[in-house]
Amino acid sequence: MISYGGNNEWSEPFDTEEEAELELRCMEKRIGYEVIETVEMEGYYPERAIQIEELYQKSGRTNGLYTGLVD
Repeated sequence: MISYGGNNEWSEPFDTEEEAELELRCMEKRIGYEVIETVEMEGYYPERAIQIEELYQKSGRTNGLYTGLVD
């Protein structure tokens, strides 16, 4: 299964992991998966986590809540 932007692409079940991996690569090519923007491409982790932690440290808070931290 491939899930992207609210869409799901399914294949039939396979007997071996190798067959499933081959079909997964074929599915990715068919839908152009390499050009679909994902959360990974947004730099969500670890860059965003590092930025949030830096803002938290600067704020002087000690309660562990990151909400509302804006530069």
